[in-house]
Amino acid sequence: PFYGAYVDIIERVQANFLRVAAFKLGVDFADYHRTDILNRLNLLTLEKRRQLLDMTFIFDLIAGKTDSIQLLSRIKLNASNHNLRSRKLFHVGFHRTNYGLNSPVDRALRMLNDLDNSIDIFSVSLASFKFKLLNCL
Repeated sequence: PFYGAYVDIIERVQANFLRVAAFKLGVDFADYHRTDILNRLNLLTLEKRRQLLDMTFIFDLIAGKTDSIQLLSRIKLNASNHNLRSRKLFHVGFHRTNYGLNSPVDRALRMLNDLDNSIDIFSVSLASFKFKLLNCL
């Protein structure tokens, strides 16, 4: 979901799981914040996990590991003749609705554009791409 109210509902499911996991591990949940327990269990928040999987999906599309001509045709590179201030790698089109704006492909392309230029999506392996993404998120 892309509305904060719905994201909070789903995050509560993870919080309930963390409470049960902390109880099973003998950790007093009241003493720790949710992010401390996430770090202790080597888990990502659901939002970061979704972002990682979205960007990994785009990586797989570009690398040819996922075969979908329709989805691949939606990925457009910025190749401007002019020296512009914008150094965005991907072109994300305009959408009139939130549904179109937050479609999975466009959402992932916007996230990849917002990353710093230290991640070269075209010349790294999947493992190093995920590692660099985890360091950026």
